[in-house]
Amino acid sequence: MAYAQQLAQPAAEGAMNSLVVITRPGTATFDETSREYQNGTASPIYDDPDFPGVGAKAGITLASGPITMNLGDEPQYYSSATISIPQSAPINPRIDDIVLVTANQDKDMIGRYFRVVDVPVGGRISASIDLSCVGIAPSRQWGTK
Repeated sequence: MAYAQQLAQPAAEGAMNSLVVITRPGTATFDETSREYQNGTASPIYDDPDFPGVGAKAGITLASGPITMNLGDEPQYYSSATISIPQSAPINPRIDDIVLVTANQDKDMIGRYFRVVDVPVGGRISASIDLSCVGIAPSRQWGTK
């Protein structure tokens, strides 16, 4: 198993086709004076340390759906994707972390945000950290780029 692990990790990293930035939202606080919630500052947990904001390597599967939720009278459509980052990432992502795709061979993926909804753990060989994510699907009402 140890030998297989040594082979699996480089193979998984070699197949990664994208760059992503993963941030962890800060803790919201309630301001007693203004009676408003203030969002905490998001902190990056996975990014290129030499070029912040550019993103670090990741593999992204096809973003597909539909996952449909009704918000009042309007349906909202979401896509799901699996985003893989190297097993050697400095911090393990958690549920509710936000993934921004900064580079991908499909230009329609660039600039999309996904929310981490599950981080599977365990298994026999861990070639990468696979994040189950959902993101809002592009709407025809958004216009074209």
